[in-house]
Order: sequence, then C-alpha cells, then structure tokens
Amino acid sequence: MSPILATFARHYLDAYAGLMPVFLVTLLAVYASTSGSVVFLASWSLTRLAGRTLRLLSKGGT
Repeated sequence: MSPILATFARHYLDAYAGLMPVFLVTLLAVYASTSGSVVFLASWSLTRLAGRTLRLLSKGGT
C-alpha cells in the first residue's frame, strides 16, 4: 500500500473508532424506542458496512 493510501486508511480507521461510541448510543436509543427486528436490521447493516469498509481499506481502496 502506498504511503498516501496508508495515511488515508489510518485516518478513516481512527475516525471509525472515534465514531463508534456515537453509533452505540444511537443504536441504544433506537433499541429503546423500536421493535427488536428494526434494531437487528440496523445493527446488521452497520456491521456489514463497517466490515466492507475495513476490507476495502485493507485492499488499498480498489
């Protein structure tokens, strides 16, 4: 991975790690106000998005 891509990957991973508490609090708020199926779908889609993003970043963005 080129140094520029490595810098961007670190930046986005740091941003993701910094936003994780926000996602968790939002997920808890959704859980407190909606049914379990909506919470399951929201958490599943966030997990898939995070996994896809991390895989893309680790492969160099292509």
